[in-house]
Amino acid sequence: MNRRDQNACAELVTPNKLGYLTLVRTFMTQVTVMAGLPCEEAQRLLLAVDEAFTNALRYGFEPGVEAELRFRFEAQNGTARVRLTYVGLPFDPEQIPGHTLDPTSEPPERGLGLGLMRALCDRVELRNLGRGRIETVLTKHYAAPDFPESRSSAEPAISPSPQDYEFRPMRPDEAVEVSRLAFLAYGDSYSYECLYFPARIRDMNEEGSLCSWVAITSSGEVAAHGALLRESSHSPIAEMCAGLTKPGHRSRGCMDGLAHGLLDSASNIGVSTVFVTAVTSHTYSQRSVSKFGLRECALLLAGAPPTQFRAIAEHAAQRESFLLMMRTFSPPTVPYLYPPQQHAVMTARIFARLGFTPEYDTAGALPESDSRTLLIAKTRLEFNVGMITVQEYGPDFVEALRAHQRSLRSQGVQVLRLGLPLANPATATLGPLTEQLGFFFCGAVFAESGGVQLLLQHLGGQFYDYSMLQFATAEGRELAAYTRDADPMQQ
Repeated sequence: MNRRDQNACAELVTPNKLGYLTLVRTFMTQVTVMAGLPCEEAQRLLLAVDEAFTNALRYGFEPGVEAELRFRFEAQNGTARVRLTYVGLPFDPEQIPGHTLDPTSEPPERGLGLGLMRALCDRVELRNLGRGRIETVLTKHYAAPDFPESRSSAEPAISPSPQDYEFRPMRPDEAVEVSRLAFLAYGDSYSYECLYFPARIRDMNEEGSLCSWVAITSSGEVAAHGALLRESSHSPIAEMCAGLTKPGHRSRGCMDGLAHGLLDSASNIGVSTVFVTAVTSHTYSQRSVSKFGLRECALLLAGAPPTQFRAIAEHAAQRESFLLMMRTFSPPTVPYLYPPQQHAVMTARIFARLGFTPEYDTAGALPESDSRTLLIAKTRLEFNVGMITVQEYGPDFVEALRAHQRSLRSQGVQVLRLGLPLANPATATLGPLTEQLGFFFCGAVFAESGGVQLLLQHLGGQFYDYSMLQFATAEGRELAAYTRDADPMQQ
């Protein structure tokens, strides 16, 4: 089952033996988490499946008969359905204990069979399909986290009940709840692996590379988490990320409250610039961060494998691209920037909307003859992406860059990004040479070092369909058009 599919389904087949009940429970726990069921609704459905399994063993087979039970879980637009099928003894539902239990009452203790299933679910169907084929269908409605609940068009939409939260920095003892939030929201596939380990969360918050905030209910429950993540505790640049909301608390303003808290606390921990990498397969994340003053500064093409999202019918046909959005609280004190002449106007437009207005000089200069090029390369091999950052220029710049390209390509890197220091006059003169190697413009950003960079990228000769990208603002569309015009594969 793909957790990003709008139509989610999974199957499990077990022998008709009570010892497999634990496996059934594990299966149900995993699939309800991945489908996004709120905890309470997931627990009620799990208990109903537990009863369906034990009832099938109790009434469905003669002693000693070996058979198989098949569970099929389906979730779509706020409705979860479990089908249990097997070949066994025909039965009369009226003879199963508890069949007359009021379905609107609170669920009693285990052991009342069909009545308990009816109390736990919105609908229970038991069917004799003939020739010994038996089917039990359990249906449960829930508030779907990423798309509107799909019911009858005649039914009015139900808004989440109001909830007051306290937004504050995470306490060390709450790290385990944050790890549980990561699992509830993403299963075992979240890209920020550190969040699965409470000890790492505590250590990173203590050392300052992670600044975690939580949303706390009036009863003390950790309902949501957000963080500022830095490469080191001294970095002036932080990514606003790790937005995790517990099922049942979505669409209640948790993320907005956490964003306000994180942005207000940034300067207190030495962060001068905050950024978000927003996907371009939809505009939801772009809109949600733009209201906090983050602005578009780079289009990172083909940065990750294709992704799919609930409520978005189109299936991604190419690698996911990201819109890098930034907000600075203290622009760097750099009086002059030296962009290549062809990118000077766009560079100035990007920094102007970030509140950074230095002087620009496109004349540039060549590096000293006795200097040597210093490049730093980093890779995200799980995404097949590499980043080369220029620290120093030398006359050997082009040869050194080619060597790094070959090295990263040999490691399986498909997409390369190149950061050129805009405060170095040699960027104006040597920057155009990188385009002869296949690099092209993608943006201008504040860098981890505290400086500013011109960003270029190299897609390895692959053609990219820009028409599939979506942008929430005119600035995003302008940046995409400029990048497309610079892309050599679009010529």
